[in-house]
Amino acid sequence: MLLTLLLALFAWGTPTTDSCARPLFEQDTLYLEAGCVTAFRNVGTSDNSRYGIGQRNLSFNEKILDNERAQSLSDFLKARTSLYIKEYGNGASAYLSLRGTSSSHTSIDWNGQDLSLPTLGQTDLSHVPLYFFDGLEIHLGGNSSLYGNGSIGGALQLRTTPRWEEGFSGNVLMRGGSFEHNFLGTTLRYNSGRLESKTALFYTGAKNDFTFRNNTRAGHPVETVNNAAYRNYGVLQEFFYRINDQHLLSTGVYYLDFNREIQPSVASNAHPKTYKSIFDNNTKAYLNLQGSTASNTLHYNVRASYSYDDERYEGDVIAAHRGQANVEAEYRQRYFSLKAGTLHLYTLPQVYAYGEGIHEWRNEAYATGRLLPAEGLTLSAGIRHIHVTDVSVPWLPSANLQYEWNLGKHRIQLRGAWAQSTKIPTLNDRYWGGNNVHLLPEISNNLETGVAYHYEHAQWEVGCDLTVYQANVRNWIRWLPVGEIWRPQNLAQVESRGLEANAHLRREYNWGQLGLTADYAYTHVCQTASTRPNDPNLGHQLAYQPQHTANASFEASYRNWLFQLDGHFIGSRTTTDRFEQLDPYFLLNTTLRYRLHCFRQPSDLSFTINNLLNTNYQNVLFYAMPGINFQIAWMFRF
Repeated sequence: MLLTLLLALFAWGTPTTDSCARPLFEQDTLYLEAGCVTAFRNVGTSDNSRYGIGQRNLSFNEKILDNERAQSLSDFLKARTSLYIKEYGNGASAYLSLRGTSSSHTSIDWNGQDLSLPTLGQTDLSHVPLYFFDGLEIHLGGNSSLYGNGSIGGALQLRTTPRWEEGFSGNVLMRGGSFEHNFLGTTLRYNSGRLESKTALFYTGAKNDFTFRNNTRAGHPVETVNNAAYRNYGVLQEFFYRINDQHLLSTGVYYLDFNREIQPSVASNAHPKTYKSIFDNNTKAYLNLQGSTASNTLHYNVRASYSYDDERYEGDVIAAHRGQANVEAEYRQRYFSLKAGTLHLYTLPQVYAYGEGIHEWRNEAYATGRLLPAEGLTLSAGIRHIHVTDVSVPWLPSANLQYEWNLGKHRIQLRGAWAQSTKIPTLNDRYWGGNNVHLLPEISNNLETGVAYHYEHAQWEVGCDLTVYQANVRNWIRWLPVGEIWRPQNLAQVESRGLEANAHLRREYNWGQLGLTADYAYTHVCQTASTRPNDPNLGHQLAYQPQHTANASFEASYRNWLFQLDGHFIGSRTTTDRFEQLDPYFLLNTTLRYRLHCFRQPSDLSFTINNLLNTNYQNVLFYAMPGINFQIAWMFRF
């Protein structure tokens, strides 16, 4: 924040603002203050979603995220989607599973910088604060030609962007609730015309002393969770500088510090000798130059980034330095566009269980094109080649098509996609406790097709979407016991197939609006072939992969009031013992939000009740989750 204040003191120009805000209150809508806005055209290359036209994408812009800022990324996805997140307790480690794949099969990045730990190849979503980001996109289905390594299940992309609204703006957010949970965050933006600064700071923590029924003890007594407290704080500082109308230079630093007591299993809850803690530090920095020619046909990005991830557990260090350079160019016209680039990544791990001299180089080259051969029809295709230390990866192609009928108030869209994707064995897979360089990369063939319908007329909006997919993954990696030692091994094949359905309905009135959305996903994922004789897991649903998940939300706004009711269903799933099943569960949450003015500035006051039905459930076997609880939040905008 100090950097932003110094920038404001030395910048030129005096901001002009008007405190008159519109007294409208509708979901996903912000108060817009009158003021001077400097307009610049977009420069740099297009987002990958422009080329992934055959796949299902979920998009959440800043207006949607704004009502949920105090949540972690895992909490937001649970509330807003039917995606499955595997949680080891309240506020504990949380990992995303897309279409039945593991957490290491989803690539997660921030403005093109990988957020996964290079040693594990996965991202703990409980660490990631939604508060920092301005947009979120989820690309369901593998497509390594677009998203690179690890995108067998899909890709999740977080965005931070400048606003170019001259003068000061920002917010202060405070939230408190059950189990001594608290959140405090502040964001300050300053724009002087060509230079914009964004500073965001936050702190969150909880004693996390909720009660639960201990199903491992006679009589299932009610106990209080021990050793489950956590705290997380961080800072994001970014600068955006418009060199001219065709060039933008940006730089940023992102730092997180996460200290967490590891919530014990319910069987160990009363045994202090089993209590453990884990400490994480994540530092990420980038420098990016975006440009476009005066004719707006040629665009480019040149980007360099650095990250250092440090995890400490009982004195053991699991850390890694990672440097990345990326050059990308795009030729874009009305009916045709072509994007190509190279990526170079160097990783230097510092892990107590690795041998000496371990490091990794990764070099990638890719190209993708998009063509509009006829009205309503769009085609795209891409290819990527990856070269990695100690690993050989084949070429990874993809093909997409989309056809859209625009019939006035009605719009129908058909789409289809095929892609080959990969997940390279992680550093832990290859080097933990020895050299396992014999491991093969996981290779997936993904096929999907979908249809969407949208109707909009007067005050009505109706939409629905249906997607079916199939993916076959060869060389799926699992850690299995070899005597008394666990080693990673390639299984022969895993198949994932299923369907996803979504529908929404919205009706606007003079006094507000009513809205209803519903999501459902059916996921069947099982091992279809094995390198192990008489493998008992053949043909059975993989562990911790529910076949049925659903999410529904009802919203009603009246003037400055908003009422939300959200339901979240997770079906039964097997544990690591395929003969043992966890019960399905349904969670109901509700929020009442009021929009008011403080010091002539808009602000929101909200009251949330989670697990309204006081459901007793476990997401992961023997890890307790909380019953009914509440939160109160206040966001002040300026």
